[in-house]
Amino acid sequence: WDASVVYGKNEFGFNSSNSANVSWYYEPSPDGGIYSETPTEAFDGELVFEQTTFNLDFNGTVDIANELLYLAVGLEMRRDGYQINPGDPVSWSYGRANDPSIEILTPSGDPAEAGIQGFPGFSPSQAVDADRDSYGAYVDAEYYVTPDFLLAGALRYEDYDIAGDNISGKLSARYDINSDLSVRGTVSTGFRAPGVQQIYYSQVSTNIVNGTLVETGTIANDDEVARQFGINELEEETSESISMGLIKRFN
Repeated sequence: WDASVVYGKNEFGFNSSNSANVSWYYEPSPDGGIYSETPTEAFDGELVFEQTTFNLDFNGTVDIANELLYLAVGLEMRRDGYQINPGDPVSWSYGRANDPSIEILTPSGDPAEAGIQGFPGFSPSQAVDADRDSYGAYVDAEYYVTPDFLLAGALRYEDYDIAGDNISGKLSARYDINSDLSVRGTVSTGFRAPGVQQIYYSQVSTNIVNGTLVETGTIANDDEVARQFGINELEEETSESISMGLIKRFN
């Protein structure tokens, strides 16, 4: 038997330098004129993914009719965590107050864009701190029906708290025609739940379209805006496969 707990984490941070938030620079000052200053670097935010997996597995043999049944069973519990952490205010805001009702114009008379130029940061409205739990169990068996014929099969049950459950399986066989040549075949089904990154990732930036400030970007799949555009929730992916082959042994 074997028991394990595995934890992993990665972080992907964004930073801007040698840039500017134009809306901060040209924002009207209460004392008259404009502020005429802006930071030239900023932390734009970060993406964080964490995963903790617990496994408990047993394997051994069972004597059936003087032949050994090779058997393995196991359990798995996993938690996926996903975060979008916002950046510095200067990286994403429209002026210091982030108030779109304030008119901030560049010398050309055009509206100033929000956020630091090049890569606007993640704002607090885009922040995400989400978890997903999943549970699985499997059984795997191999048995020589005859000395020349091996039959193997496996079943796996998985249950995701935001993607439903599924049973997938595999059936394999191998027949030894002689000591040098064998034929084998496998049929199987597969299952994949959408990743938490696919469900929750979003990024919004402000652009000027025909002289008007317009927010554009990637909308998270679980956002109501996605539903309004007729985009459905991501569904699990299933697959079926068949493989066949020959095994040739060379002495």
